[in-house]
Amino acid sequence: MSEKLEKYASIEPPGEPGRKYCERPEGTLTRWLQDYRAVIYRVVMVYAFDTGTQEDLFQEIAAALWRSIPKFAGKSKESTWIYRVALNTAIDQLRAEKRRPKTQSYEDSDHWVDLEEPDESITILYAGMRTLTGVDRSLLLLYLDGNSYAEIGEILGISTNSVGVKLLRAKEKLKTALSSTTTVHSPENH
Repeated sequence: MSEKLEKYASIEPPGEPGRKYCERPEGTLTRWLQDYRAVIYRVVMVYAFDTGTQEDLFQEIAAALWRSIPKFAGKSKESTWIYRVALNTAIDQLRAEKRRPKTQSYEDSDHWVDLEEPDESITILYAGMRTLTGVDRSLLLLYLDGNSYAEIGEILGISTNSVGVKLLRAKEKLKTALSSTTTVHSPENH
């Protein structure tokens, strides 16, 4: 994990609903990136596979947040807005990646070797989540971040009842993915 992304891992976003954004867009973007860096970091880690892609996705999310400032009217919590922009950007990038031909340079193939390894359980969780669809990843990410069903529904634009049903299915898919991942990584198999 790069130093740029790692510094965002341990800082939690504030829980201040209704906080007004700055009049100057530069101030709003700076504050959003500071206050909600942990939210953005978690989205990046769930949707991007390697350091280069993670840094690109972070930049894309920052650019999308910048473009979204004039549209933010304060009718929802800032965290809801930022989640929505970050998740939509990540899902859009994931779709674009699927359309691009798969290529990997020699330099990129060993990119993780020199980096500090994240906690193994987190690595396994991210690997399991990456096998899911974009919507399932979003649901689980928002749930694991402690959002209520109502907040998840608002962020994703679905009903609270749909959140419950879809989340149950996503958990089952993740459980299946993790059981196959942990079987591969368990000590008995080495």
